[in-house]
Amino acid sequence: MEVKELLPYVVAILTGISSWIGSYFMSTKKFKQDMSTLKEQNKYDLERLMNQHKLDLEALKEKHNMEMKLKDKEHGHQLEIMQKQHDNELIRKEKELEDTVKYDAMGGLFSNIMNTAMNNPKIQNQIEKEITKAFNQKGR
Repeated sequence: MEVKELLPYVVAILTGISSWIGSYFMSTKKFKQDMSTLKEQNKYDLERLMNQHKLDLEALKEKHNMEMKLKDKEHGHQLEIMQKQHDNELIRKEKELEDTVKYDAMGGLFSNIMNTAMNNPKIQNQIEKEITKAFNQKGR
């Protein structure tokens, strides 16, 4: 076999090898570009997710602060209500005690007046006369 007969095979083989080498370099270059694009996209996605996470955390903090303020207000109102109930109870008890003291004082005063009046012989005679007179008028 001569070189001329092998030449078409050699050309075909060299063409195939050069085509393969070209394809390999092009696919490697395309792969590197795709990887670079993917890395950039992942980087931006990660930044976006981190920013979203920060916003979510801030929203949760704000919500928590609002809930705490609401709880503080409710607690303050509850304390005010309890204080007013306590004050009202004190006022009620003071009034009851005052009324009891007044009643006892008036009862004692009236009792003293009545005892003094009943122990007075002039008043006893006057009462007896009035009672006798009232019975005599009814009997007629």
